[in-house]
Amino acid sequence: MIREECSEIGFIAKPHGIEGNLIVRLNGNFADEIEPGEPLFVEHDGTLVPFFILEISPLENRAIVKLEFVNSEPEAKKLVSRKVFAKIDFSDIGQADASFFESFRIFDKNSNREGIILEYISEERNPLYRTEFDSKELLIPATSDFIVSVDKERKIVYMNLPSGLLDI
Repeated sequence: MIREECSEIGFIAKPHGIEGNLIVRLNGNFADEIEPGEPLFVEHDGTLVPFFILEISPLENRAIVKLEFVNSEPEAKKLVSRKVFAKIDFSDIGQADASFFESFRIFDKNSNREGIILEYISEERNPLYRTEFDSKELLIPATSDFIVSVDKERKIVYMNLPSGLLDI
């Protein structure tokens, strides 16, 4: 159940220092979406194990993270190379991150149709995704209101698109 509510945001690259801090490589600019007190889920034997964030220092495409119960370099080394997941509210993802979804497949849960995001068009007042559904190009508003969840591993954006939008 937890896995469906989370998105893969990166992996643990290496320890940072001797007090258990970790460098987490991120798949996008998600460091600002993660805050102390929230859980970060680390994959262990196919299960997501929650660790609460004590401190986080966001950097470009990575973050230095201090997790609860990880207090030494040897404990931190045990987590290296593991995938990291978080509950991300996609309504907070800005335009700079929207281009991350280029080449992702779209699955519309309302129509059960599948397409692909060809390009993110960064228009200040009306950002759009240029998509293709059934060999037909369509422009879809690049709004987080349509996004239900994202499977970054399989590169799928699950959306609830308004009825009739794909029939235009």
